[in-house]
Amino acid sequence: MPNLLNPSIAATWNVDRRYLADPGNRGGSTVSAKVLAPGDQVRWPGPGAVFVSPTVGTGTWCCNDRSAVATYVAELSQGGPTPFSCRRRVGRRNGTDLHQW
Repeated sequence: MPNLLNPSIAATWNVDRRYLADPGNRGGSTVSAKVLAPGDQVRWPGPGAVFVSPTVGTGTWCCNDRSAVATYVAELSQGGPTPFSCRRRVGRRNGTDLHQW
């Protein structure tokens, strides 16, 4: 990348969205999360819509149908190391975020 303004370590860190857990890991106030490995059973923390997104690339998906989400997560997990986190959504609406890593 000839026009990279940030150090390469910062660009690498920013491309993989696992950095979103860094503030919480350092004691900051964030939405709680749990990382799961491929094949782990999803334990739904509560009712509401589910948001699934790979940490690198595209494929964001939101759904209220838990069985459809479980199927989608299982399909994502077939492609290799793809752990994801379950996070309760902050705000007026209840929901769960699943971030595929």
